[in-house]
Amino acid sequence: MKKTLFFVVIIVKLISGQNYFETGSIGIRSDNFGGISIYSPLMITRQIDRISILVSRDSLNVFDYMGDAASVTLPHKVTLPEFGDHQLSLSVDNSYSNNPPSIQVDVSAFGWVNSSYLLLRFKITSREPEPFNSYIGLEILPIINNSFGYEKVTLNHPNSIISIYKKKYIGIRFLSDRIYSNKINEWTAGYSKDQDYYQWMSSHKFDFEYTAGKDGSVIISSIESRMLQPNIPDSLWIAIATADTLTDLYRSIDSASQRVPQIVTYLPETEIPVSEYNLMQNYPNPFNPVTRIAFQIKEATQVSLVIYDILGREVAELVNGEYSRGSYSVDFNGTSLANGVYLYRLTAGNFVMSRKMLLIK
Repeated sequence: MKKTLFFVVIIVKLISGQNYFETGSIGIRSDNFGGISIYSPLMITRQIDRISILVSRDSLNVFDYMGDAASVTLPHKVTLPEFGDHQLSLSVDNSYSNNPPSIQVDVSAFGWVNSSYLLLRFKITSREPEPFNSYIGLEILPIINNSFGYEKVTLNHPNSIISIYKKKYIGIRFLSDRIYSNKINEWTAGYSKDQDYYQWMSSHKFDFEYTAGKDGSVIISSIESRMLQPNIPDSLWIAIATADTLTDLYRSIDSASQRVPQIVTYLPETEIPVSEYNLMQNYPNPFNPVTRIAFQIKEATQVSLVIYDILGREVAELVNGEYSRGSYSVDFNGTSLANGVYLYRLTAGNFVMSRKMLLIK
């Protein structure tokens, strides 16, 4: 059972060390436990009190900020960023509770000078001995213009964008996967129970609009379940933007999304020994018009990677040949295709796996 002395946790987390960067238009701060706060302008006015990761093991066990997260590496600015002009990174695991799932989450934020957007990467690595099916999501607590309450939250499901408004707009876009479930509640003390998290994340139901009361909202948004393999990282990417109008917000989020094709999210075989077949989620997703698909082959075999439309008609063959053991990636250009959902299927020997992707132009 998880610890219930949450007031002790809150005090410890508030006095723990923090770190931040700002781009000139938007700022980000992290505490030692993976809680991300968003500021705009600069580091003056807080707009998001906390964004934190949720990772389910089953209906009774969900990794969350309050009940599980403990520091592995403290938040720190990276001198030579992987991408962009700024990078803030830290790592957390479940050693606070020692309850399943046993995972490590490496969090990195990337920013560009004078931009009004950020990119966030949550890299989840399972330490469980066996693969398990997991819902991965975010817990979001708005604090628009430094005050809780009375914000309006809207889900634009086709574009996987959550917008939050109270005199200023804040937008959060899921880039690597579409939103699978979206639950918005009024904040109440003690709401963070694993059984509730799991129900909200797995429901495949959507709250499209919500106007918060005086205590403010809590947003639980997740992606479709995936199989987490032991010691093989899986990444969730999101964009965050701020603006004074909804039009400018969408424009800023689109600018953030355009940074994605420059980013390679999968580690080479020298860092991750390939012991299983696997097909990763394409990235970015949704995409326009180029996306990257990565896969792993555990032994030499005949491999094919084919794209289908939603009716099952083949629209492209990306791979067809003999491949040796290793990690591979291939780019797919959907310029000639219509907007919509597409499937891509990897066949490697007797292994067959399919995933969905969304083209939005």
